[in-house]
Amino acid sequence: MGLVCLQAAAVLGRPSAEDVDPDTEFGDLGFDSLTAVELRNRLKTATGLTLPPTVIFDHPTPTAVAEYVAQQMSGSRPTESGDPTSQVVEPAAAEVSVHA
Repeated sequence: MGLVCLQAAAVLGRPSAEDVDPDTEFGDLGFDSLTAVELRNRLKTATGLTLPPTVIFDHPTPTAVAEYVAQQMSGSRPTESGDPTSQVVEPAAAEVSVHA
């Protein structure tokens, strides 16, 4: 979570990660489409992960993004380079968790 808040603070020009409430939606923090892409790019660079362009919109709070990044780093979910059948199943699983 610290990485996401730190990078979000940098994008927003805030002095520290403590200036970003991890449970506030990015839009309420002041993010727009351009700053969301900048945050995604910073997280991609910091982690080495391939993150979708919509990661900030799909996971609307720093806490949600941190959980997603942690899952991706631990390998608990298929990556883009994984088995093609896993990629087909992944969106359905995401829909279930969103609607649950």
